[in-house]
Formats: sequence, structure tokens, C-alpha cells
Amino acid sequence: MAGMRDILIHDYDKVDLDLLWDTSTKSIPEMIAYLEPLLPPDARPTEPPTE
Repeated sequence: MAGMRDILIHDYDKVDLDLLWDTSTKSIPEMIAYLEPLLPPDARPTEPPTE
């Protein structure tokens, strides 16, 4: 993810829009679902993310 951020910030003319879309709509929600159970109960979101 840090590498993607660097490209978005510094080399935005080289951004693969399909890869960016897939990451935004698939990989990030999967990562959130994986990480949320690791949060303390009072730090967890109260509503599920919208799709």
C-alpha cells in the first residue's frame, strides 16, 4: 500500500486505474474485515462500511 501511495502522489501519470479500482473495492474492504477484530471493542466502528 505504501508503494501505491508513492505512485499516486509522485507518479500519478503512471497509475493503473483498474488496479486502483480493484484495490479500493476489494482489497481494502478485505483488509478492514481482517483488522477490525483485532481492535479493542470500544474502537470498533458502530456501523458496517457501505459498499
